[in-house]
Amino acid sequence: DPEERFDRIVAQAQRIFGTDYAAFNIIDRDRRWTKSRAGLPAADCSDRGVEFCSTTIHGHGALVVADTLEDPRFAENAFVTAGPRLRFYIGYPIEAPDGQRIGALCVYDRTPRTIYGKEEAMIRDLAAQIEGELTPCEEEIAARVMDHHADLGPRRGRTHLARAVRASNRRGCAILLDRDVIEEAPHAREAHDRRR
Repeated sequence: DPEERFDRIVAQAQRIFGTDYAAFNIIDRDRRWTKSRAGLPAADCSDRGVEFCSTTIHGHGALVVADTLEDPRFAENAFVTAGPRLRFYIGYPIEAPDGQRIGALCVYDRTPRTIYGKEEAMIRDLAAQIEGELTPCEEEIAARVMDHHADLGPRRGRTHLARAVRASNRRGCAILLDRDVIEEAPHAREAHDRRR
C-alpha cells in the first residue's frame, strides 16, 4: 500500500496524543486533500476543515488551539459547530525539500486540553518523519495540483497536471487528486481508474 508509510505515522500521532482523530492533509489556497487519516471518517474529510490546515501552514511552528470555542478563528467552523464537533487541535506544517509548505500533520479531539512544550516537540518530530517519506514524484504532484488551482487558466492547468500524472506513472507512485481535477484531465482520469 503506497500510503502505508503515512498511515503508520498518522496512527502514531493519534496514539501519542491520545486523541479521537489525526490526519496528514495536503492543501492549496482553499482546498485540502487527505493523504492519510486515523479515526476521522472519510465523510468528514472535506473542505470544511481547510481553515485549520491553512492557518497551520501560514504560521510559525506548531499551531495549538486548546479550545476551539474560545478561539475566534475557529469558533464558527463547521468542524466545530457540527460533526465531529472538534474542541482541540494541534498541527504542524509539512514542507517539501525546497521549503514550500504543502500540507500539515493535524491532530484533533472532541475535548479541550492543554499542550506543553514537549508535546509540541513531538508533533514537530512526527511532521519531520512525514517529510522524510515524501517521494520526489509526490512533491511534484502536490505542486502541480496546487498550480492547477492557482489562476493559471484551465488550459495551462491541464498541461501541468498531465505532465505530473505521466511522471507519476513512470515512477510508479500513487497520485492524489480530487474529483474536479480528474474531470478536467483525461490522463488523470485514466491513472485514477487504473488504481481503483
